[in-house]
Amino acid sequence: MQNWQSMIFDLFSVEDKKRNRAKFFFNSLFYDSMCHAIPGRPHSVFAEMIAGEKPATVLDVCSGKCYTTRALARLLPASQINALDISPEMLSVARERSETENLHNIRFYEQSAAQLPFESDSFDAVFISLGLHELPTEIRSAAMKEIFRVIKPGGRFFIMDLDKPDNFGFLMDFYLAIGEPEYAKDVLAGRLVKLLQKFGFEKIKKTSLLADFFQVIAAGKPANA
Repeated sequence: MQNWQSMIFDLFSVEDKKRNRAKFFFNSLFYDSMCHAIPGRPHSVFAEMIAGEKPATVLDVCSGKCYTTRALARLLPASQINALDISPEMLSVARERSETENLHNIRFYEQSAAQLPFESDSFDAVFISLGLHELPTEIRSAAMKEIFRVIKPGGRFFIMDLDKPDNFGFLMDFYLAIGEPEYAKDVLAGRLVKLLQKFGFEKIKKTSLLADFFQVIAAGKPANA
């Protein structure tokens, strides 16, 4: 009960860290149902895109309750999937759901995306699903640097995040104004592609889902990096 009361108060905190943690806590209770309800099931499309590369070792950064991670674990039962998130509440739900779904190829790590606890050149693929817009600008840059470091040369990086469509862009503006921090806007309108280029990624391909409200980006780490 104490945890619930604390999280309710933190929803109205002036501190982004406390407010975000409380938001993720309450989101974790309904997140699966929300994802199931999104037209076109973009999380499933994203997981299938990653699985199509057949990576043996995968890292999910900002994994939350591992909705996409669990979908990928089902698609790649012989692969080792690693899920990393800073929120113990979200990871606790993710562990419970994974056990319930009899998924045994997922390992969990409670850690910041800005300090990945893995050796360089460790993963065939890294992905992040609706997480980059949640990261403050400095943390996002640190996370991109770390992600580039832990991907194997020639490996792949996949991103799914929000985007602002040319038509009805005001709806995204409204959502960001009421539901997200100011720095969330930094992922919109081609800025993620520029960020990937800045940190050394190549062969960048961007596609759109859900009437351009979601963007999906695939990029590669150079083979000689």
